[in-house]
Amino acid sequence: MQEQASVLARRAKKKAAFDAARSALAADTGTGVTTESILADLDAIRGPWPGEESAARGR
Repeated sequence: MQEQASVLARRAKKKAAFDAARSALAADTGTGVTTESILADLDAIRGPWPGEESAARGR
């Protein structure tokens, strides 16, 4: 019986955590950050990939 109570308590905690996450996501208005913008920023920081140095100079 104690084991069942423990399982139910863990399940309730998980549900509360998921509900809180869903609520936070629903309230998020977005940052405008996209995968593409992150990759573009990383490329700008790193510079050209090896083998692309000459192509970057020709631009």
